[in-house]
Amino acid sequence: MDLLILNAGIGSSYEALFELAFIIVVGLVVGRIFEFVKLPDVTGYLFAGLLIGPILGIIKNIESLEIISSVALGFIAYEIGTELWLGKLKKSGKQVVIITFAQAILTFASVTLALQFFLDLEIAIVLGAIATATAPAPIMVLTKKYRSKGPLTDTLLPVVGIDDALGILIFGIAIAIAKPIAYGTTLDLVSGVAIPLTEIGISCLLGAVIGVVVGLAIRTIDENSQKESKFLDVTVIAVLLSVSSAMLLSSKYHLHISPILVPMVTGFVYTNMIDKDRFRTQERVISNFTPPMLIAFFTIAGVELDLNVFSNPVMLVGIAIYVIARAIGKVLGTYFGACACESCDSIKKYCGIALLPQAGVSIGLSIAASSVFPGEIGAKIQAIVLAGIIIFELIGPILVSYSLRKANEIRNPEYL
Repeated sequence: MDLLILNAGIGSSYEALFELAFIIVVGLVVGRIFEFVKLPDVTGYLFAGLLIGPILGIIKNIESLEIISSVALGFIAYEIGTELWLGKLKKSGKQVVIITFAQAILTFASVTLALQFFLDLEIAIVLGAIATATAPAPIMVLTKKYRSKGPLTDTLLPVVGIDDALGILIFGIAIAIAKPIAYGTTLDLVSGVAIPLTEIGISCLLGAVIGVVVGLAIRTIDENSQKESKFLDVTVIAVLLSVSSAMLLSSKYHLHISPILVPMVTGFVYTNMIDKDRFRTQERVISNFTPPMLIAFFTIAGVELDLNVFSNPVMLVGIAIYVIARAIGKVLGTYFGACACESCDSIKKYCGIALLPQAGVSIGLSIAASSVFPGEIGAKIQAIVLAGIIIFELIGPILVSYSLRKANEIRNPEYL
């Protein structure tokens, strides 16, 4: 009997491994087709997942592959952190902070104001907060693939890094305001600010500790024929440790330690402890290691999309308002922030468009909202957010590609 149970466990594990291989192959093929018709391969991966998941139903047991998505997102966040050199940030730090706050605040305001005419005020407030978050994955992957360089790229990466932390803070404040409106309880704004700030602080501290350890480890690597192998070993350990520690501590202590923020801070601290030669070596080994994982990440994201959220005709109005208001808030907020900093035209025109992708953090926030507001309120929040994510996930990479192309920052000859 024990042997039968063991064999069943092994069978399900290898079945998941087979599905992973199938997902990567299909994602790769569809991604190449999309590139052939001048669309980003990232959108192709998402479409491939949509095809073999919700549309055809070939992939059904996706839960066993969620760890792949978490690790891949950890590598993406880590790479964003490695792009945040203090020398570069000293020149653009003020601009990054102003643009990040301006687009987040205006996005929150535009979504909340637009939806409060259609939905209850507490739902509009929570959706406004969730709308502020931006998905870093399409931006990071496409800037790397295109080898983009210029003011838009230099602004996009730090903005998207700070944006998620700011989104978590705004969400905490929004919940503190929305809960008394929904249930008639006392407003507790102090806890609404203190709890997300504490969780952000713990995430940053954890990432900083791991980053220091990684930086010290990298410094011990000598110049020899096995240098790149050792760099890869340390980097993989750093990302796995960052993601797993964030998830385990969150589960054990009922916190929301960010599996995106921890590896991002790890990469940030590490990259500011080493010289540029070591950084280039590390960047090269990661770029050779992560492509299959990233294909799997985006294709799995497509499999997880639920088209049933579009089946309710009444909710379609709310979804449309959410998508349009979020786009307006991101674009105008970035434009006004860039104008206040006297940024160049490429940032004013295209940065907001490139910040429209939405995914992981927003899903997490919508789940958190549904736990605070069980029942109809939580269901409406999740339905609108998930529908918005489907739309922004599919068109987001196209808009990022368009922005980088119009800003003339693509340096990879293959995509010129």
